[in-house]
Amino acid sequence: MTILHNSKSANVFNFLAMNRVITQISRPMKTESDENVEYLYISNSAFLTFFNQLNEKEVKYIVTGNLAVAFHGVIMPSSYLEIWAEADKENIEKLESITSQSMGKHRKVIDSTINSLGEKFPLKVHLELNYFPAKKFNWCYVKSETSIASGVSIPILSLDDLIVEKTASNDPEDMEIVEALENMSW
Repeated sequence: MTILHNSKSANVFNFLAMNRVITQISRPMKTESDENVEYLYISNSAFLTFFNQLNEKEVKYIVTGNLAVAFHGVIMPSSYLEIWAEADKENIEKLESITSQSMGKHRKVIDSTINSLGEKFPLKVHLELNYFPAKKFNWCYVKSETSIASGVSIPILSLDDLIVEKTASNDPEDMEIVEALENMSW
């Protein structure tokens, strides 16, 4: 993993702060389909405690989704955190001990609710991604970048792998994210 200058790591807290502000302003926001949209509302302390627990249990994971996008410079709202976890049995058992939820068998994505310091927030756990199958986890893990957030190391999907993953989704919103990521200059 590459440990980067803390300026990119500051984007992690900017992501959390923006989601807290949006939640307060738009609680709940109506969409075109009249469904309520909730944004991620989690304190820095609960966030850091959760990731510290993952690290203490030695769970092998990589942050993906909008938090990874924010780390790389494009900060946007999200309604959940996303991680990609190594799909081996021992790693899943460690993760289950933290999430208090069975990860199930033969599932690509597990929706979970985390309770950290009494704060609940949604977490999506991927066992494989759109482009990267489970067997490519370690390949992406060694290329991941590390955010150091108040002393807690958080592995983040590398910019190149994030762009490949977002491109593979063929989602129009992801294509806009790819364009923004490709135009970033660090």
